[in-house]
Amino acid sequence: MAVVPVSEGVDAAALARDLAQTLSLTARVRVLDAAAVDELLQQPGGARADTRDAAANRRIALLLDHLEAQVDHLLLVADSTPTAWTQRCARQADELLLLADATRPPQLHPNETGCLMQRPPGSAALEVLLLLHPDVRAQPHGTPGWLARRPLADHVHLRRGHAGDLARLARLQSRTAVGLVFAGGGARGLAHLGVWRALRERGVDIDVVGGASIGGVMAALVASDKPYEQVLAVARREFLRNPTGDFNVLPLISLIRGKRLKDIADGATRELFGSPPPDISDLWKSYFCIAANYSKARQEVLRHGPLAKLIRAGVSIPGALPPVLHEGDLLCDGGTFNNFPVDVMRGLRGVGRVIGVDLAPGKARRLEFDEVPGPWALLRDRMRPRAKRRYRMPTLATYLLNVTILYSSSRQRQAQAQTDVYLHPPLERVGMLQWSRFDEIVGQGYAYAVKALDEAPPPA
Repeated sequence: MAVVPVSEGVDAAALARDLAQTLSLTARVRVLDAAAVDELLQQPGGARADTRDAAANRRIALLLDHLEAQVDHLLLVADSTPTAWTQRCARQADELLLLADATRPPQLHPNETGCLMQRPPGSAALEVLLLLHPDVRAQPHGTPGWLARRPLADHVHLRRGHAGDLARLARLQSRTAVGLVFAGGGARGLAHLGVWRALRERGVDIDVVGGASIGGVMAALVASDKPYEQVLAVARREFLRNPTGDFNVLPLISLIRGKRLKDIADGATRELFGSPPPDISDLWKSYFCIAANYSKARQEVLRHGPLAKLIRAGVSIPGALPPVLHEGDLLCDGGTFNNFPVDVMRGLRGVGRVIGVDLAPGKARRLEFDEVPGPWALLRDRMRPRAKRRYRMPTLATYLLNVTILYSSSRQRQAQAQTDVYLHPPLERVGMLQWSRFDEIVGQGYAYAVKALDEAPPPA
């Protein structure tokens, strides 16, 4: 790996030393800058920078190959200007860690225009942007401006002096990062908050988080990196407003208007992330959510774009909620394609272990009648106490919610096989629209996860 400064005033050597110290807890690491090369080759005066000297180039290449064979991670520290050593770092490294001061304008640095853009076509080195923030910054903003101008494989937010952020970077670079995947399931998805609490209490550090449908909403709360109590309070207040309670008088495209859901998404993101409204790329932890692109008949893995709008798109169940228009396409509930996107998490850079929280219902009950009752018979039956009802038929809204994820549910076993830790809260008798049972559902998720994790702890 090469740490390349792409902003004025950043200390690439210090970042490399700190990263090496963290990586060295589990691996052999060496840091190498231009001065160290001079010393090892006993060539003071900058011979290592003389790229026109074929003999010196061969000696440097042999030295780097020799050192790389001795360690697990060789960290090259590029110069702050586009010197020949910086050019060598850009050519030699498998991954380029572009270190930037997030408080500065996102313009291209001379190291990028003078070295990175001059590499031979087809260079295989991945570029990862490290955005360095003040330790007191509450929330990143303006990240899209940095991402738009660079061919990046990934980006990582780092707060100065924040050991947790550096540890997350080390796990991503060593391919041991922990990914957490939340499935969709309507109000049942509130159980994800309880599972997250149990994981936090057991010291499980989550590096990347993603989900589908309501799982995408819950994943965004985790990715905010805010205290659990703060997240829980915001979620409780918003979801108790019943996001699916504003039914359409004239249901031309959906049974539910969706205005209340929009207000809840906007309000929650404003309270947790402040102003301006955050982009998905502004979250402290790497995050994705799944949507179905109706216009192009495909799955969309959303890692960039307005957070509130796109998590709303990811939960817009066809027929129940209106689709969301984004960049000229209609987006709707991602559960129609992939309700438990473990495969997406497995494909992300740096993720080595996956914890999956599935909400698929258990075995279906057999119905003991031959024909679906008519509407008046169903209405009369639903006016009876639950214990005395004859027809265990789903409501229209529940039917629409469930039928959209039938394809995804058929792939449940495949998804489960790709998890290292599989959690499946039973959530007995919890309906997909029972938002008023917020605390009870969160509590069920927590109680299940405590028992499951204590019996089979996740890998360290």
